[in-house]
Amino acid sequence: MYRKPIQVLLAAVALVALTWPLAAHPRQGPGDLGLQARKLARVLELSEEQRERSRALFRATLEDTKPLREQMRQLRGELRQQLAASPADDATISRLVRELHGLRSQMREKKVALREGFEALLTPRQKERFETLRALRETLHGPRRGVGGPAEGP
Repeated sequence: MYRKPIQVLLAAVALVALTWPLAAHPRQGPGDLGLQARKLARVLELSEEQRERSRALFRATLEDTKPLREQMRQLRGELRQQLAASPADDATISRLVRELHGLRSQMREKKVALREGFEALLTPRQKERFETLRALRETLHGPRRGVGGPAEGP
């Protein structure tokens, strides 16, 4: 009779306990990636070997995506210039938007590969915690936007 409400209460308490360290310091921006990674490592209780392997994975992905990020930055600047120009060149704008979309697709693929690589380092219990954190983030903040998010269009 009381089993279901107790299970829900225990799940809620566990969720709060898992996410409390992450909520203690709200994210300040992309520069806090190291801080976020340390918090995640603490919450997931990563071993030292897992921490080292995940650092190597993140560094490799950051290096691998650097040319893509630079291209995207350049194309966004060109697009801003074209949109501000009078008269705007529709063909150039369309080309820039298509190129940006292609780069975003590549970034999405890299992001998925990073997440899969990171999850491969985790134990079943850590994977469960990681998925719980991802679900909580989506519940609190809605679906992710930007590179890899559902709100991104063609």
